[in-house]
Amino acid sequence: MPWFRVDDGFHSHPKTLSTSLSARGLWVTAGSWSSAHLTNGVVRSQDLAALGGSPELAAELVSAGLWEKRRGGGWKFHEWECKNPTREAVEKNRADAAERQRRSRKARSSQRDSHSDNSVSHTTPSRRDGRSKNDLPVPSRGGGRASPAGSAAAAKPPWCGECDEVTRLVGEDSPARCPVCHPMAAGWPEAV
Repeated sequence: MPWFRVDDGFHSHPKTLSTSLSARGLWVTAGSWSSAHLTNGVVRSQDLAALGGSPELAAELVSAGLWEKRRGGGWKFHEWECKNPTREAVEKNRADAAERQRRSRKARSSQRDSHSDNSVSHTTPSRRDGRSKNDLPVPSRGGGRASPAGSAAAAKPPWCGECDEVTRLVGEDSPARCPVCHPMAAGWPEAV
């Protein structure tokens, strides 16, 4: 659908200021109608009343230079083609858009048809080294050695008895990881 273009200076243009508010309303309404019906800015005499206009308001727009009187009857917007798309341009744009849409649908359809195997592949993501996350060793309680995946091994080494058993931190003023049994201490787990 085309748009009726109204200049942002329309409200203060000398042509506009010389017209009544009713005439301006007719101008905007007729412009919108003309764009929707692709009349190239032509307003026929028989359509004027349906647009809320009268011959007096049309004469006011002609007098201001916003409309031009047509020889065959009716009116035409002044310089419609300079500010708004013509019927031919709108129809060409619509035809071009329809052709683009047709090609796009055809491409998607042929792409769907070429993938006749509609199965879905579910694989475990792999790491850069080729192992999946399920292949990684799990630390065990037994001396820092890794145990195979799926075993019920704990994630902490045995408690040394010198630190807090729950947090595995040493020192009260400025706690630090226990160098012997904290899981993130240097050297543990050895086999990962």
